[in-house]
Amino acid sequence: MTPEDLRRAAELWDERAKICAPQSDKKAEAERLAASLRAMADAEPVAIGYEGWESLAWALCAEEHGEEACTQLIWSGGLIPEPWGDRWMKYEDEAKRLIALVQEHTTPQRPQWMGLTDEEIDKAQTEGEALFRRSKYGARGQQLMPSDSPDWWFARAIEAALRAKNGGAA
Repeated sequence: MTPEDLRRAAELWDERAKICAPQSDKKAEAERLAASLRAMADAEPVAIGYEGWESLAWALCAEEHGEEACTQLIWSGGLIPEPWGDRWMKYEDEAKRLIALVQEHTTPQRPQWMGLTDEEIDKAQTEGEALFRRSKYGARGQQLMPSDSPDWWFARAIEAALRAKNGGAA
């Protein structure tokens, strides 16, 4: 399935969640499926059994011997030679070495993640308490959902402060 197909499927599950009863298990399941489909659509594609060096090894072989020669079988051994593999597979070590060399010299270092100071934590706690007081259940004092707790609002304020301090990446 393509990422577009996964996004369309997620939209269908979102539509199904809209027509379900508000607190039903079916609604929660539909929302969970939609979220997981969106995550799959946004994830990097992974080829099963593919290490990444194969295409480079093929290109190196094609450059040196031509595209047709890459599929020629190579024989090795003494009196009775045995098939070793295709010609392009002889370039495995060189391809892996080139990939490691490029990654070593081009992969940027991840920026250091920054935490919050005590003052920033206090400010976030104050913001979280204010958000809780403005919430519909905070005024009545009833706790029906996790978001009805002041701790939940405090955690959301801390997350927002960390994202802001670290450039949106938390």
